[in-house]
Amino acid sequence: MEQKPCEANNEELLSSSGITSNAGSSGPFFMPSIRGTIIENTSSTGTLTQIPFFPKYEVELDSHRKVIPYPGKEHIERVLEEYSHQVKDLQRRLNESNELHEKQKFYLRQSVIDLQTKLQEMQMERDAMADIRRRESQSQEDLRNQLQNTVHELEAAKCLKEDMLKDSNTQIEQLRKMMLGHEGVLQEIRSVLVDFEEASGKKIYEHDSMSTLHFRSMGSAISKILRELDTEISYLKGRIFPVEDQLEALKSESQNKMELLLQQHQDRIEQLINEHEIEITGLTEKASSARSQANSIQSQLEIIQEQARNQNSMYMRQLSDLESTVSQLRSELREAKRMYEDKIEELEKQLVLANSELTEARTERDQFSQESGNLDDQLQKLLADLHKREKELSLEKEQNKRLWDRDTGNSITIDHLRRELDDRNMEVQRLEALLKAMKSECQGQMERQMAAIQGKNESLEKVSSLTAQLESTKEMLRKVVEELTAKKMTLESSERTVSDLTASLQEKERAIEATNSEILKLRSRVDLKLQELQHLKNEGDHLRDVQTECEALKLQMAEKDKVIEILRQQIENMTQLVGQHGRTAGAMQVEKARLEKEVGDRRLELQELKVCGLLRRSSFGNSCVPRSKDDLIYWTGLLQG
Repeated sequence: MEQKPCEANNEELLSSSGITSNAGSSGPFFMPSIRGTIIENTSSTGTLTQIPFFPKYEVELDSHRKVIPYPGKEHIERVLEEYSHQVKDLQRRLNESNELHEKQKFYLRQSVIDLQTKLQEMQMERDAMADIRRRESQSQEDLRNQLQNTVHELEAAKCLKEDMLKDSNTQIEQLRKMMLGHEGVLQEIRSVLVDFEEASGKKIYEHDSMSTLHFRSMGSAISKILRELDTEISYLKGRIFPVEDQLEALKSESQNKMELLLQQHQDRIEQLINEHEIEITGLTEKASSARSQANSIQSQLEIIQEQARNQNSMYMRQLSDLESTVSQLRSELREAKRMYEDKIEELEKQLVLANSELTEARTERDQFSQESGNLDDQLQKLLADLHKREKELSLEKEQNKRLWDRDTGNSITIDHLRRELDDRNMEVQRLEALLKAMKSECQGQMERQMAAIQGKNESLEKVSSLTAQLESTKEMLRKVVEELTAKKMTLESSERTVSDLTASLQEKERAIEATNSEILKLRSRVDLKLQELQHLKNEGDHLRDVQTECEALKLQMAEKDKVIEILRQQIENMTQLVGQHGRTAGAMQVEKARLEKEVGDRRLELQELKVCGLLRRSSFGNSCVPRSKDDLIYWTGLLQG
């Protein structure tokens, strides 16, 4: 492989030196051809070391080139050409043999590597097949054990099945008895529904009567009755709501009236205080002169009359009383001169008492205002709670209506509504008690204030008219409360009827649920039996599938054994091929050594011929021709030195 560039270099040297195979074209001399062949042979050896040119010998040879002609020149040239051609052929053959040897080595290595990989793969496959066989044998043993266990289980299940069939027969008889009892219960429910139709005078179904109604449609009939009862309850509640609104309106009106009355009382008390002060000043003036006193009294009467004109018709009694008091005062004026001084002292004492009572009244008024404010806050809180409860009741009513549309939760929703109604009734009773307590407190406070006002001044008897109005409002409230109580009694009676009906329905539903639960239990047992039978069938199918899989695995094992034998044969063939390739490689190496030996011999012969030619052309002549191989080596050493 490395001699191709050497040959290219030799050809370049020959082309550059102008030497060809025919020496006659360059001249009649022998020395240039010898020099060209020596250079060609030394370059063809592949050592890449060129023989140095010696100008001294060239000069000597050129000097003798024309003097000494050699008679065997053509023969030697032909021999040299033949040797050179033979050397080229040998080199070409050597290169080809080297290339073939290297290619064979490369292919052999590749084939050895492929064979090794295949061997490894085959070993891996063999190990995998061994593992698979071991696992399959283990799985077959496990399957055998499982099959034996399943056989035992099937036998036990068969015994259990027979026992369960006996139990199921006994249970079926019991169920028949239970069904007869359920039929009796359903007949009782039908009789209750017929009694309800007769008592209410309404038919549940227009076309069918309850005596001929089927058992399956009893649930819808009961749900229809419950819906009707719910509509009646909602209607009664709808009648209660406007009454409650009227109550709230009356309460608000009574509160407004009370506030107005209190304001009027306060204004009247202030006016009366002012009047008392004016009267006291008038009396002090009357002490000086009766005329001025009378004039002051007349002015006071005129002032009182002007105030009475501005007041409502409710205060006419007060004006008549004041006129009577004025007339009495006129009659008493004559006697006032005598008792004036005593009255002044008494009036001063009364002023002190009035001032003390005014302070007490103001303190009581402040306390009453605070208490009224607290009571108003409590009332507002209670009203807000009532509104919230009413909203919650309305929301719960809507939810109950939605629930009534459903078929399943009738009894539960009725119980829930009944409990909530009881809770709401308790809350209403509590609120009514609070209202009564507050009313009693208000009445007590009003009575106290009225007593205090009546004790302070006899002219405050006009409050009686206000109390009469309060009593009228109280009577109105009492009437409303009595109406509410009557309505509550009707509601309670209706709720009792509903509760009785719901209780009866619940009992019937419990009986139906008990029957349904027993039927479901029996169905579940039957389903379990069917599932066990299906499980047994599936296990039998699984056993059949396992048997078919075992047979398929056996077939696969046989096929894999065949494949393994084929692979073993291929491995043996490949080992034989490897041995043949090894033998061919040894023969090629022997042939290569032989060719290299022949090339060495040819080179030595060429060198001998070259040395002989050089010596013959030199001045030494024939006497210096090498007679042995040692002489040839000596002369070649001299040439190279």
